[in-house]
Amino acid sequence: AAATGTVAESTAVIETPVKEQVKWLFSEWDRNDDGLVSREEFTDCLTKLCGEMSSDDVEQVVKAVDKNKDGQVDTEEFLDWVFSGAQHSDKVLAETSDPAAESHVAPVEPGDSAEEPPAELPAEPISVPEAPALEAVEPSTAEVAAVPAVPETPLPPEADVSLEPKEAEADPGDLLAHLVGLGGGQLYTWGRGTDGQLGQDKVRFPSVNCALPQPVPGLRRVVHVACGGGQQGCTGAVTLSGELYTFGNNFNKRLGHGDGPNLAAPKRVDALAGEHVIMSAFSADHGAALLKDGRVFLWGSNRYGQLGRGHCDKASGGVPTAVVLPGASTFIDCEDGYSAAVLDDGKLFTWGCNGHGRLGQGVSAEHVSTPGLACDGVRSVSLGSLYAGAVTKAGGLLMWGYGGHGNLGLGDRRSHSSPQAVNDLEPIRQLACTRGQEGCKGGLNPKDGGQEGPHTIAIAVSGAVYTMGTCHKGLLGNLGAKDGAFGRPWDEFKPYRLGGPLRNASEPPMSPLGLPPPYDAIGPAIQAVSAHIHCAVLCADGKAWAWGCGSNDGRCGVERFLNKKGEGKPPEMDMMKCYMMGPHRIGVARPLYWKQPSLQGQQVLMLSTGRNHMAAIALPAGE
Repeated sequence: AAATGTVAESTAVIETPVKEQVKWLFSEWDRNDDGLVSREEFTDCLTKLCGEMSSDDVEQVVKAVDKNKDGQVDTEEFLDWVFSGAQHSDKVLAETSDPAAESHVAPVEPGDSAEEPPAELPAEPISVPEAPALEAVEPSTAEVAAVPAVPETPLPPEADVSLEPKEAEADPGDLLAHLVGLGGGQLYTWGRGTDGQLGQDKVRFPSVNCALPQPVPGLRRVVHVACGGGQQGCTGAVTLSGELYTFGNNFNKRLGHGDGPNLAAPKRVDALAGEHVIMSAFSADHGAALLKDGRVFLWGSNRYGQLGRGHCDKASGGVPTAVVLPGASTFIDCEDGYSAAVLDDGKLFTWGCNGHGRLGQGVSAEHVSTPGLACDGVRSVSLGSLYAGAVTKAGGLLMWGYGGHGNLGLGDRRSHSSPQAVNDLEPIRQLACTRGQEGCKGGLNPKDGGQEGPHTIAIAVSGAVYTMGTCHKGLLGNLGAKDGAFGRPWDEFKPYRLGGPLRNASEPPMSPLGLPPPYDAIGPAIQAVSAHIHCAVLCADGKAWAWGCGSNDGRCGVERFLNKKGEGKPPEMDMMKCYMMGPHRIGVARPLYWKQPSLQGQQVLMLSTGRNHMAAIALPAGE
């Protein structure tokens, strides 16, 4: 059932919530995104959903669903079967229920600090000022200069919320320091909201999700945000006063509150009360916090030793506990089964699961339960679900782990268990490896291009954007015409500069809030995030842009999701084919599609992403 609260006003077509969620599940079973579920796909997904089934049972269900006997199932056949009450269809309906609906919602606890954000926003629906209409641009004549401008308040001479790239020593820590200097900003979330990971229930559309960014009540002075992956994600926000608030899915106690339900509203991690947290990180099943004094605390699953406690166990450690490191840390990250910390002397330590050599220690062990040295001279690290990378103090780029999709940028599809330098690249300031990719629909080590898999983004000190890996659904920004790119030879094995030559034809985007090539017109960029089938960048002017696949839940936060049929046609959600080859503006939509203000008039200062939801910190332009 949909969460209670204000449903966002939109003229986009929407099915009943349950029917819509069944369509979403169909799209998950449709592994090659061709609008049909093959007999093999249906059999495999049904078996995983229902547990052990005899071959006869499977065959009977398949025959019942495939009414026209063509060996594949379309959307209507799938819907008819699910709502028919036939055997096993109840399992599908159970998958569409809202787990957050029965969860206890803990109130935000302001804490004792005078610097803590004010109390929660009033419970009444968000006040919606009339959004100024944005002038439509005909797709055939769309140019970069003609993209609708968002009205913004001019900055006073003394204010500066931009963060222009300046010198080679620029690093992600600049974003944190900048936010602290500004006193923090308002937290916004969007995308999937099934387990409370959005932290607000006032604006939901479609169903339990939220297609465009909306503010999280009570979190107005946030200096760092991190999203955790898994199909149902979580979110962590660090306030100016150094307190960590978490909400969303509590799988393996990753929220830091110990045993308990999912949380639909932010709750302070009391185990860290009295400490000053400066950043956090979350995987699908564990979390981490970096304190101002350089200590690192971890909690959640310890199946692979990712908590760094010298052993592995299936029991989850719900209480944040410090990991022993040989010095103070300045940067942390954690992802699927492993963790990392950069020390103040530049040494990078990793621990946990070593699948595909992702620890970067050059060892063959399946896991390492205590921190081990991976490399030196590091400024920041980015952990992907299958691989990792680091930016050096000199602006160099090091990559290691799984490389089967060309995502390491080393010129081939090989994997490496120790850091490898990416050569012939200008100085880099920030790296984003693909998160939330616990599995790839087409499998690992594909023989052809365009398969779902890792796609890496590196931001240069100059503000240039580089991508590498799979071209699946336009993830690299190297395609001009809409194409799922399945089997296409367009993967990039070496860094591709956004704005470079395109691999296919060029055509204007369906939405005027999307940019036509050359896509580098958005720059200069200062931060990137990468998830399993979408990515986004933040630019120095405070505008954020997303591309890739934005279907199902509105995870990209763009108008294009609500504009399936294009300009001049009635608004409709694009639940299955919202493929965006180039950047689309996050948080801005015309009133025809979205009547909430979202990020209009705001300047974004930080981005984060999980598998199916995203978050941002923003301030009104001029503050």
